[in-house]
Amino acid sequence: MDSKDNRKVRRRKKRESFNISVKDLIDGGLICPPMKLEQTYLGQRFQARIEIDGRITFRGVSYNSLSTAAGVARKTVIGTLPRYRFPQTNGWTWWFCKDKNNHRVMLNELRMLFVKNRKQ
Repeated sequence: MDSKDNRKVRRRKKRESFNISVKDLIDGGLICPPMKLEQTYLGQRFQARIEIDGRITFRGVSYNSLSTAAGVARKTVIGTLPRYRFPQTNGWTWWFCKDKNNHRVMLNELRMLFVKNRKQ
C-alpha cells in the first residue's frame, strides 16, 4: 500500500470517529454516567460531569457537546477571542475521565475504542 492509500485509510478512520457521540459511549458501556470529567489548564483545575442523557454539565450549566463545555472552561482562563463566544476546543481530546479500571484516560481514547469495537 503506498502512502496515498495510507492517507485515505487514516482520513476514513478519522471521519468514522466524528460520528460518535457521548451517548454512543454510554449505550456501548464504555462510560457509566454520571461520570466526572477533569482537566488542568494553565494551572487551573476544571471538573465537569457527563449526565445520563449524554449532556455535559460544567459549573451548573448543561451543554450538548464536550467541545462547548471545554471551550467555556478555557474561556474562564483566557477570556474571549475576537469573533468567538468561547475558544474553539476539541472536547474529546481536552477532557479526561477515569476508566473502569480507575485509570485516567482521554475521552478520545474511549471514542477510538468504541470505533474499534464496533467494527469487530
